[in-house]
Amino acid sequence: MRPEKIIEQATLDGLTLDLTDAGELHYSGTDEAVARWLPVLRGNKPSIVAALQGAANEAFSFSPPGDPANDSEALAERAAIMAEANGWDDATAMQEARWQVDRERCWRAFLRNAKQILEAPAHQREKLLALYQFEATRRYGQAAGADMAGSLRSWIKARGVH
Repeated sequence: MRPEKIIEQATLDGLTLDLTDAGELHYSGTDEAVARWLPVLRGNKPSIVAALQGAANEAFSFSPPGDPANDSEALAERAAIMAEANGWDDATAMQEARWQVDRERCWRAFLRNAKQILEAPAHQREKLLALYQFEATRRYGQAAGADMAGSLRSWIKARGVH
């Protein structure tokens, strides 16, 4: 599993991952979440640290961390509503709730990045879009980075008439 995916899944499971001032991996969460993720964290520590360091140096945000306590509570509430409203079993409702959370986080990050570029002078936007594509490619791979940059470029072009 890629380090970014480990970070994402562990965060969804209630773990908070960050770096200490000395650049070491720091994690916190419920005892259960820590117990589930500790073997994975230990086995992938160098790549997770590198991913967190890379994310700290990025100009753009792709998946902002939230408050794990609030996120977990909101996720459980959303899953319960979906299970009740749709007659789904708990596992199906929880999976759909997680997908919705992921989609919302991606959308919020997209809007923040678009705003950052739109607020820049028009002559700097293409350079910022290239940087966005570089960072997205480093994080998600060539095809996804190009797709993400293309979408953002279209969004900026449609709204950047100033």
